[in-house]
Amino acid sequence: MNPKSAEAFESRGMVLCSLRDFAAGLSDIDKAIALDPKLATAYANRGLAKCQNGDYGGGRFDLNKAIELDPTKEEFYHLRGQIELKNRNDAEASVERQLKIGGEE
Repeated sequence: MNPKSAEAFESRGMVLCSLRDFAAGLSDIDKAIALDPKLATAYANRGLAKCQNGDYGGGRFDLNKAIELDPTKEEFYHLRGQIELKNRNDAEASVERQLKIGGEE
């Protein structure tokens, strides 16, 4: 692997994340971003990986950065929408649970 290729680090990072090795995968994607801070796909992929690892706030932040860098990528908006939907569903589930515990249903 070319140690100066942001794309190579990004690709390897995504493979590692798909194998659920988020620490190593995110580390590689971080290296990709360090090598090329304008690589929008790296931010989007890091955002996706963060969400898959439960960090929805970090994922949304990275997807916002990806959109800032390349506002023409439809996929980035789709991924950000999925995160926002997941956060909404989690919030609704928490409120429902609170109401059940409090006996206010």
